[in-house]
Amino acid sequence: MLKKHKHNQIVGPVVILGAIVVIVSFLLFFDTHPERVDVSSTDGAITVIGNVPSEVEVTVQRDDGATSKEWTAAVESIYTIGPDGITLPSDVAIRFPLRAREESKSFVIGFFDHERSVWVPVETARDEARDYFEAMTNHFSS
Repeated sequence: MLKKHKHNQIVGPVVILGAIVVIVSFLLFFDTHPERVDVSSTDGAITVIGNVPSEVEVTVQRDDGATSKEWTAAVESIYTIGPDGITLPSDVAIRFPLRAREESKSFVIGFFDHERSVWVPVETARDEARDYFEAMTNHFSS
């Protein structure tokens, strides 16, 4: 009887310690609390603004190699926003400045669908007061 009683005294603390380890591990390794990011390309042409999970490192880069390909003939510049293929829990803003672009032209932010070999536009708004174009999205792709 005494032996069984000691066993019960060990099980309780082990279960509690195990639960604490699981909770601490979850907080350390699965921290998905959103953080506000404001990341721009080095030339300042594209900016990503919004809340993303803290473990996601957003990158914005101009892809000079892509501008020589035939499917880029209709676009001004190609930028990659990464990490490629990620889907975020909420939308972020992708902005590029007006920079005295012609009033008669419309500009659209989009992504290239490699499976269908077509550009897919994302609804893009022109904000004259703030001097930029903006599109909202929850995924990034090259």
